Amino acid sequence: MLTGNIESLIEIMARFRDPERGRDPNAAVIDTDQQTAAREAHKTKDRAAKNANATSTLDGIASALPALLRAVMLQRHAAAVGFDWAEIGAVLDAVRGELDEARAALAAAEPTHIAEEIGDLLFACVNLARFARVDPESALRSANQKFERRFRYIEQQLQVQGRSVNDATLAEMDALWQEAKRNVPKKKRAPKAPSKTKRRRHSPADLC
Repeated sequence: MLTGNIESLIEIMARFRDPERGRDPNAAVIDTDQQTAAREAHKTKDRAAKNANATSTLDGIASALPALLRAVMLQRHAAAVGFDWAEIGAVLDAVRGELDEARAALAAAEPTHIAEEIGDLLFACVNLARFARVDPESALRSANQKFERRFRYIEQQLQVQGRSVNDATLAEMDALWQEAKRNVPKKKRAPKAPSKTKRRRHSPADLC
């Protein structure tokens, strides 16, 4: 009995090493293209099953995503079914409108309303970035770095005078900020690879 088990194990191992061993000689050989086609068909079937169970175009966007990224995903999914601005001027108008509403909420001094309107303003700015084909996360990261470079310049210039930001007035720091804008070098941008294709106009399909 033990010998038979060992022989069976050896046969199984041999088949792992040589897939052709033990195969039905009359069976059709599946080439790489057929395997790829089968995988794609399986993926299509899975996607169809998921869509059949979906109740909203926005299903599948994880609520645990960072708010900035989730805003982009929500807007892209909506744009994919045609719910999008016709042109970027309308997006700019929407940003201005949200800014006006935030200003009104601030004037009313209602904390909950203020938070809501500022959230709407941020969402509109993400929409502007998406429509302009700008990654808002990268854009905000660059803005953070620029602010840091300029503020550090203020601190360094005050340190040369034997002072700190705690000793300076707002007017003095603002003057140094303007000086930093002129003197602090900007971060070098990576050169863009030459494009061989003509850039197309925006469409919802491009944004999904």
